[in-house]
Amino acid sequence: MTRKRQFNAASYRDCHFVLDLAMEKDGLVYQCETPGAAISFKQRCNTYRARLREADAASNVIIPGYIAESRFDPLVIRQVDSNGKNDPKGCCIRFDHERKIGKIIDPDTGEEIPVPKFEI
Repeated sequence: MTRKRQFNAASYRDCHFVLDLAMEKDGLVYQCETPGAAISFKQRCNTYRARLREADAASNVIIPGYIAESRFDPLVIRQVDSNGKNDPKGCCIRFDHERKIGKIIDPDTGEEIPVPKFEI
């Protein structure tokens, strides 16, 4: 029988530090020594976000329809080269804030509905 390991946030202290900075600074770049180290760090950041969502879900299990989230969910994490271009062999990880894709148009007026600035 396989037991699921307990989530230990202390194991992700480095990820938490960088993700915290990325929430403050859109476009933050984390430079690694090798492409393998960049892949590993990106995976650890995504695992940390997933574990935070799991912990959130577990603490709100009695709320029907509740969708678990972490405060780092608005970040897009991607591996890039030194010029900032997407590159699976790049040594850098770039953290960007999600952006709206298009415009929201009011069907009655035809005017654009401004998207509020969400607190990140």
